[in-house]
Amino acid sequence: MEKIKFLIRWIILLFIIYLVLITWNSKTHTLENFANNMGLEFVGAVLYPGKWLKFQVSQFWNDYIELRKVREQNKKLIQEIKKLKIQEIPLKIKAQEWERLRRLLKFKPLQGWDFLGARVLCYRLGPSNLLNSFVIDIGSRQGVQKDMPVLTPDGLLGKVLKTSLDFSTVLLISDSNSRVPVISRIHRTKGILQGLDSTFELVVTYVPITSPLDVGEVFLTSGLGGIFPKGIPVARTVKIENDPTSLFKKIIVRPTANFSHIEEVLVLKRHNLSSNKSKEDK
Repeated sequence: MEKIKFLIRWIILLFIIYLVLITWNSKTHTLENFANNMGLEFVGAVLYPGKWLKFQVSQFWNDYIELRKVREQNKKLIQEIKKLKIQEIPLKIKAQEWERLRRLLKFKPLQGWDFLGARVLCYRLGPSNLLNSFVIDIGSRQGVQKDMPVLTPDGLLGKVLKTSLDFSTVLLISDSNSRVPVISRIHRTKGILQGLDSTFELVVTYVPITSPLDVGEVFLTSGLGGIFPKGIPVARTVKIENDPTSLFKKIIVRPTANFSHIEEVLVLKRHNLSSNKSKEDK
């Protein structure tokens, strides 16, 4: 019974409080404003994390998609660069070839001589493979004959050893069987250039011990012997050895032409060679 009375009292008290609040709110509208504000805060607190998470996920996905696109573009660019590099190789080769040909075309042969252009096909081929030699792509059909000088704009390479209709073998001055009469550019010291079977070093022999010569001085063809015209650069002095027991100096020289990178050459031909040959045939 006591519990029922206690419950009725609380109900009456709550009802009175309710009536007071309703009356107060009808005049001031405080409760309505409070409810509206609290409801908005509650709704915002519930929705904001979801919106933030959605934005972050969307941003991350867009960045990922953009990154994938950039990677694909990079792959395509790398492939294009590789293709361009491959396409560039023959262009570089052509440019280098044009530069070499330009230098050959600028060569001015000595008076009384003409020249024929030729390409180097291979080194040490056939019965002459024991010699320092190479094969060129012109022969007797193009007017090439034995002992014709062969050179580049940098200097003398050698002479024609033998010919066929369309090809010729050239004996290099680096071969131990080669002999070229030479003279130094400054002191006019004469000697005989001899190969040592090396593309880097040659020797000039029969230079008198008293003949003046400087390291770095260039040797030219002397014109003696009737094969090579006078004045073609051949080799540069790198070492001078004096032997007290000998009447001659030993001169170590280096070729002025680069034997390691020969692709095109010039074959010198006398202007009157054809007419002389015709006279001999008659």
